[in-house]
Amino acid sequence: MKEKKTYRGIYNMVETTIIILTKNAGKGFKKTLGGIFSQKYDGVFEVLMIDSGSTDETLGIAEKYRITLIKIKPEEFNHGKTRNLGVENANGKYMVFITQDAIPKDDHWLENLINNLKDDKIAGVYGRQIAKDDATPMEKFFLSQQYPPLKIIRSLNNMGKGVDNRGLQHGGAIFSNANSAIKKEYLEKYKFPEDLVFGEDQVWCKKVLSARYNIVYDPSAAVYHSHNYSLKTTFQRFFDLGSVLWILHDKRSYGLLDFIRDGLRYEIKELKFLLKEGHVVWIPCAIIYDILKFMGVFLGKKEKYLPVFIKRNFSAHKSYEK
Repeated sequence: MKEKKTYRGIYNMVETTIIILTKNAGKGFKKTLGGIFSQKYDGVFEVLMIDSGSTDETLGIAEKYRITLIKIKPEEFNHGKTRNLGVENANGKYMVFITQDAIPKDDHWLENLINNLKDDKIAGVYGRQIAKDDATPMEKFFLSQQYPPLKIIRSLNNMGKGVDNRGLQHGGAIFSNANSAIKKEYLEKYKFPEDLVFGEDQVWCKKVLSARYNIVYDPSAAVYHSHNYSLKTTFQRFFDLGSVLWILHDKRSYGLLDFIRDGLRYEIKELKFLLKEGHVVWIPCAIIYDILKFMGVFLGKKEKYLPVFIKRNFSAHKSYEK
């Protein structure tokens, strides 16, 4: 069951639909919407917002803009399913996804995303994520590794052994719906998976790469987006990431020695970064955070062997049923 509030009159001209999933976005949501509606874009775009039970000022902020609003119950939310709902209700041929706490870096963000989709060979594009001013040094380093300043065209051919090699895990994010755009036709043909608690974007990306379509990473389409998670939340989110990597690697094991080697490589690079940037006091904290990250990923890849009550405590999502 969903409640929908919509604006009409321009939808026959809409080229792009921007889909935002919200729940208690807070006052910062003003910056997100302000950045979206200040875009310099030649085409017509609409904003479709799906809210899953906000009780703060989120809906009040949204009312000040021309937005199509769909309300769903909190228990109906699922990352893949809810985004598929947005696509079903969209009028554009290009679907743009941005999270409620991501802020476009400039007024060419939307144009830079969509320009990539004018190429017939490209199914989707994702943009750069830059740490906000209040981000910890560890978060700034992590995002710099995941989202470099160089443009990348990903295809089945340039992934070495294919889309299953470890480049998907350690070569930066392969796709992120925190800041992305996809041709609607490819979301109708390849819907986001609805049986995952997390990582619908990366699993979708693997699917289209396997079908020999291309994906672009464009750093010029940048947003400010970062989180300063607690130790507990950090572990939980990387546990969820590990469960997705298990699927991305076709449920093949990732050796402990390889895991330790790659973890140490990341740790050394991060420590060098902290020393270079004068963040020596953050080193003990960084080591603790990284241990939790690697423990989370490692256990997440083994989640199928864990009992449900353990999964529910280890995961940031409580929807594990089996």
